Amino acid sequence: DPGFDPLDVLLTEAFEELTKLAEQKDAMAGIPSGFKDVDDLFHGFRGGDLVILAARPGVGKTSMALNVALNVAKKNPQKTVAFFSLEMSKEQLVTRLISNESFVDNKKLVTGQLSMEEWSKIGIAATALSQTDIRVDDNPSLSVAEMNAKCRRLDNLCLVIIDYLQLMVSAGGRTYSGENRQQVVSDISRSLKIMAKELNVPVLC
Repeated sequence: DPGFDPLDVLLTEAFEELTKLAEQKDAMAGIPSGFKDVDDLFHGFRGGDLVILAARPGVGKTSMALNVALNVAKKNPQKTVAFFSLEMSKEQLVTRLISNESFVDNKKLVTGQLSMEEWSKIGIAATALSQTDIRVDDNPSLSVAEMNAKCRRLDNLCLVIIDYLQLMVSAGGRTYSGENRQQVVSDISRSLKIMAKELNVPVLC
């Protein structure tokens, strides 16, 4: 019956994967995030994973997500990272990326008040960033189905990042409260998990 796989076939595939990992020194089951503690915990992000990055406002969720995008893209130059930015514009996101890569304060990049040394740093950072394949979409009203369709058109996709989940809830112009809002977040999370599985890439939200 299509859709069912015999256990003996699955066992063979599992042992093949284990053998492959055993032959590689310091092998990881998935794509390393570039953060040692995270990678020790997850052993890399695997295809089909939905990873929710949750924390209080203003503690650096977007910065961490951008650093994961950079780490993965630099480690896998032939692969594509898709970044859906529902809060920040493409221009703001690029500025943050340059800041992260160059270690130049983002506030200085916003004002343009830079020293010669800082100009040099951002020039080097821009060169390094241009070698990566990070695709940015800042449409604030995308549905999960639309994201899925866009991702299917990307070759060599290895990671999808969405910043951030609550804005997807309000994208349709409706507002939710209490249990209704909680249900919508749950529904979107389920849809994202299905998307991760269909695309066979990790989704970080």
